[in-house]
Amino acid sequence: MIVEERIYRIRSGKTSEYLKLVREEGLAIQEPILGGLIGYFVTEVGALNQVVHLWRYADFADRKIRAGGSSFRN
Repeated sequence: MIVEERIYRIRSGKTSEYLKLVREEGLAIQEPILGGLIGYFVTEVGALNQVVHLWRYADFADRKIRAGGSSFRN
């Protein structure tokens, strides 16, 4: 298994709005393509205004196949 970490910087004060959109619209689009969502995480100390999400893949071949189904490219 491999885990991919994605980190996005969110405009100050917009993290709650971003997470709401992810829940209401984003996950329905992302999960069929990327598969195993581990979780979304936000910071309370340190680098603020960041959202970290982790995706699980069986192996690099699985990741390559799934990445081919989106606009994300290696």
